[in-house]
Amino acid sequence: MVTFRDGVNVLGQVPLNSSGIASITKSNFSSGSHAVTATYASDTRFAASTGSSTLLVNPPSVQLSAPTFSVTEGTSTLNVQVTRTGDTPGIFNSRLRHE
Repeated sequence: MVTFRDGVNVLGQVPLNSSGIASITKSNFSSGSHAVTATYASDTRFAASTGSSTLLVNPPSVQLSAPTFSVTEGTSTLNVQVTRTGDTPGIFNSRLRHE
């Protein structure tokens, strides 16, 4: 049996197939980084082994409508379009700094 984990949480255990391969399908990963490991204890045909990979699901990103903005003195309004993708349910805080 191969045990698949996301950090310390067990995703599932599956046997090796006739080719010595184990796979698992999951569709309920939350957005963010997941440290996924697969651990095989051993049997009479295969030695013990462990493999790991980092899975990045829907990484959040923010894109502004332009790389830079400028206003003239006395201007009271600056419109900036912000496009947010990925992990959109969370709170988004923005802060503008005037120099």
